[in-house]
Amino acid sequence: MRNCREGTLLTSDKMALYMVNRRLLAGCQRCGAFISARIRNVATNNPRIQRRRCFVTGSALFAYCQSRNKLDLPEPDPGKLTQEYLLKSSSARTADSVSAILSQTARALIDAEEKYREVVKALIQLTEHHLTVLGSVEEEHIWDVILEARQRAEKFNERRKDLDLLFSCVQKLVDSSAEVAFLTGANFSSTSLGERLHNAQRHVDSAKAESHRAEEDLRKVQAKSVKIIADHAEAEKKRKKDENDDNWNEDKEIIDLFDEDS
Repeated sequence: MRNCREGTLLTSDKMALYMVNRRLLAGCQRCGAFISARIRNVATNNPRIQRRRCFVTGSALFAYCQSRNKLDLPEPDPGKLTQEYLLKSSSARTADSVSAILSQTARALIDAEEKYREVVKALIQLTEHHLTVLGSVEEEHIWDVILEARQRAEKFNERRKDLDLLFSCVQKLVDSSAEVAFLTGANFSSTSLGERLHNAQRHVDSAKAESHRAEEDLRKVQAKSVKIIADHAEAEKKRKKDENDDNWNEDKEIIDLFDEDS
């Protein structure tokens, strides 16, 4: 295939003969029309090819492409490239880059908050389940799973703290970039940065609030768990003491009977 210009043939006579022998395709990369020697007789009746504004003439193997008109862009005027214009253009491009950093950082922080919140909710469920299996064989296994979940929660918590610190730095960068854009006359870029920072801060605060509520629920369940486990341990201790007392009383009765027989 070869690129074609408007109103030019795609293949020469020699190229056409070679392509017929090899049964290769000739066409325009710009409009996507592909015409081969085998289908040239039906190509003119193919509505798909007609829609692509390409056609085949006679038995010659070439295509004529009616491409779009080229954009007639004016040459840049060096006289308009003033310092004010260059400062405004540079600050606008900088604002776009800072906006991308803000979006990526906010998204990463929100994802970290969601992962941390999922682990915290899993810890709540495991803790509640642990209270139902106290004293059973399953208790040790559940406790191992709780320890593993705590390690994961600590890992995600460190990650969200790091991203929170990064987000604070990005906020300062956005404020500075918005001020520079405003001072250089790029008012639209400055306003857009302020709006994006406000939206990002709103979503981040919402994710943090949900994580805080999950942490509060976990603390309540843990406090309840400590009390129940302490009561269970006290009851277990009392039960063992009662069993020991009963065993001692039985042994004492046996000794007394042995003494009376003697």
